[in-house]
Amino acid sequence: MKIKVSTSPFFDSLEEYRPKHGSCEWILVAAGYGSGSPGGSGCIAYFLTKNNDGMWIMDSVTGEEGYEGNIEDFGDWDRSYREIVAICEDANTEITPSEIAEILYDAILKADGLDIEEPQDCYLLTFEQINSINDKYYS
Repeated sequence: MKIKVSTSPFFDSLEEYRPKHGSCEWILVAAGYGSGSPGGSGCIAYFLTKNNDGMWIMDSVTGEEGYEGNIEDFGDWDRSYREIVAICEDANTEITPSEIAEILYDAILKADGLDIEEPQDCYLLTFEQINSINDKYYS
């Protein structure tokens, strides 16, 4: 399994792996608030997809605090802060989306990427998983 991570805001080193619009379904990993979001304290969400070649791709969407709507309403967020933050090639074909989400979120934090400091909406990762990974790097 090969993992690549890009954690610098506005650094497009992994954007070449972004699937063409509509070719893949993005699944919410988790969302919440994080102090490291561009613009200071803000919202961050991670999404995961698997392309037709079997590559797992994690996307982050960040927005400033004070946006109109709920944290679940990602459409209202400032999409200029959207970037591919991690990819995984050559993963075991039996790996589940939840397992790869945990591996990639851990890799992002290990590389000093943005954490979900206050989880609000969890899907592929649980609150406990997020907090456990956060504690490894920010305790």
